[in-house]
Amino acid sequence: MADIDYSSDALRVLSRFYRSDVLVYVEGDDDIPFWRSVFQQVPGYSVAVEGLGGSEEVEKWVRRIETGSASVIVARDADYKLVNGLVSADAKVVYSFGYSIENSLYTEGAIAKIAELCHRAAGPGEIEVATWLEHFSSSVRSLVILDAASQSEGLGVAVMGDNCSRFMVSDRSPLVCPTKSGARVAKALERVPADAVRRVERRLEEVGGYSAAFIRGHFLASGVLKYVASYAGRPVSGETLFTNAVNWFEREIASTHPHREYYFDSVSRALEDAVA
Repeated sequence: MADIDYSSDALRVLSRFYRSDVLVYVEGDDDIPFWRSVFQQVPGYSVAVEGLGGSEEVEKWVRRIETGSASVIVARDADYKLVNGLVSADAKVVYSFGYSIENSLYTEGAIAKIAELCHRAAGPGEIEVATWLEHFSSSVRSLVILDAASQSEGLGVAVMGDNCSRFMVSDRSPLVCPTKSGARVAKALERVPADAVRRVERRLEEVGGYSAAFIRGHFLASGVLKYVASYAGRPVSGETLFTNAVNWFEREIASTHPHREYYFDSVSRALEDAVA
């Protein structure tokens, strides 16, 4: 699919092949269960969800949607597009609530439940999880802002990456080390212009302020993995973490998930536009 360009007629044939009202393209196969659950929350539509194999292919389809040459939906990670003012105006381009789907998978409730399952006896409770998550989030705030500013300016400065281990007190600790994170911030400030940093900070305030939603998804997941393993007192695999998070999301998105309203509204607009 990723290497083939389809005409509008071909896309309609594909929709009929899948027996769906609309095709939804996502970045990769791992994203399919998440987005399928999201689209299922809007009744009255049949949807086929297919992975494209990467962000580059996603960008191609976004451009086709924006030029009117494709009546499909693209559901994608937001990355830093909201912070950098690069969100598409087309309703058929749907974005994750935060940086990526992981920022919706690893909510306080989900982390508490996964920790309980991995502990096999008791859970930490959402208040305890919220305390850890707030500490983790605030501890990496400067890294996130510099990372977004670097991307906005196209500087290519590697500020934080997709794994938090280098910034933690120890390899198994779920706590950020201020000395390690501070050293990376100081080094990044040598290359990232102060005005770029200020622009990101202003933009964050305009969209409601900084939160864990803006942390790189895989970076956040690596921190959650350390927290869950530390609470459980035993190693926990990334696959176990992700699978449990998706299962919990599929349950909660239909009722009490904190991002439910955002996704329902975004997907409703996309579906209405796609089948109009």
